Amino acid sequence: MIVRKLEVGPFATNCYIVGSESTKEGMIIDPADEAQLILKNVKELGLDIKSIVLTHGHLDHIGALKKVKEATEHLFEEVSKKLSIRNKARSKETLKNVLTNLWVGVKSAMPTKYSRNRNDYRSPKRYGKLFFKYRRLIPIIDSLEELGYVHQRKGFYDRTKNIGRQTRVYATPKLIQLFFDFSFATDKELLHKTEHEEPIQLKNEEKLLIDYSDTDLTV
Repeated sequence: MIVRKLEVGPFATNCYIVGSESTKEGMIIDPADEAQLILKNVKELGLDIKSIVLTHGHLDHIGALKKVKEATEHLFEEVSKKLSIRNKARSKETLKNVLTNLWVGVKSAMPTKYSRNRNDYRSPKRYGKLFFKYRRLIPIIDSLEELGYVHQRKGFYDRTKNIGRQTRVYATPKLIQLFFDFSFATDKELLHKTEHEEPIQLKNEEKLLIDYSDTDLTV
């Protein structure tokens, strides 16, 4: 096993680079500051960083992580050259949410999942309630893939077997490095948990959503 300890930032926070000698895959633990120094050591060790771990939420452990807005503005300049954007403010907000979810995916070593089914973006549906527009979100994610920032595994639905899978998107090393370059932040105002919403939907004969009263089976 490869382990390198660094003391970074004004608080001399312990940062660890840990990796496998055989696979050369690794992780960075508590990248509190001095992103260039950390990346230099990663390069020296010849590791392919697969995840970033924050063990604490204290200032000395996330001090280098700035607000997501800077990274969004930077990437928006690249994305906007590939797309015809009508509403810049909404498009930037969408891009910011995509980046935030990808950052969470990097930290948890899990893919970000989303639907490419246009019907899921209608107003009553989950994406619609979040003001995500199909014609806005999908092109932004696809352009990030064209620019080399993400990799996608497209979802599918097999009607004969009645099974399917949502599209999964992963941050590439290029995007992970950008997270370091902009000291990406887990801002408490940005990352917050919402209450779970009951996913059961009732429709009438015209396929329109109608309200219903909860029972012991739906509560």
